[in-house]
Amino acid sequence: MLKQAVSHLEYSRIFGNVQALLLLSTIKKKLWRLQAVMIIFAPLWNTMKKKGITQYELITKHNISTGTLDALRKNKSVTLNTIQDLCKILKCPIEDIVEITYEE
Repeated sequence: MLKQAVSHLEYSRIFGNVQALLLLSTIKKKLWRLQAVMIIFAPLWNTMKKKGITQYELITKHNISTGTLDALRKNKSVTLNTIQDLCKILKCPIEDIVEITYEE
């Protein structure tokens, strides 16, 4: 009887672990979907408008390339150095340049 109780306890522990693993797997899948991130540069254009800085000025006075501006317009990836340079030029925090959204 004691042997049956121990094997039942072992079975319960193993079965509980399997359930926990299945639950963890489900949670990981849901978190993975929430981690799909989209970076949007819409705040940049609003900040530039408020500060009175044009794209032409970024190109001519601050040496931001037209390719970089094109990437920003299309919400493509740019380097963190570029974002840092824009923060310095516009004298603003990163939130005034980049918006991060999570898609499900």
